[in-house]
Amino acid sequence: MRERFYILECRSNEPEFGYNKHTNMTSSSEEEQRARRREWERQYKGVKNPHKKIRCIETGEVFETLTAASKSVNRSIEAIRKSIASGHKCAGYHWERLEP
Repeated sequence: MRERFYILECRSNEPEFGYNKHTNMTSSSEEEQRARRREWERQYKGVKNPHKKIRCIETGEVFETLTAASKSVNRSIEAIRKSIASGHKCAGYHWERLEP
């Protein structure tokens, strides 16, 4: 709250007096991040999983989520994710992401 007071008091949000672009205490990058997040939420609202599905290469079984795949072989999500990235086996199987 004091920061906002001093921004207004010193007029540091005006280009000729200072460097603050906004009177609120958020940076433009934070505002851009919020805008991107709102756009993402609007685009995927109501969609169960906007990400790629996971497939076990050996069995051909396709999973809707990484969580479902990890539970099927009793391994962590991170273990399957690392397996996909490295190409190594996890729980004796190879895994891949499928295009949505």
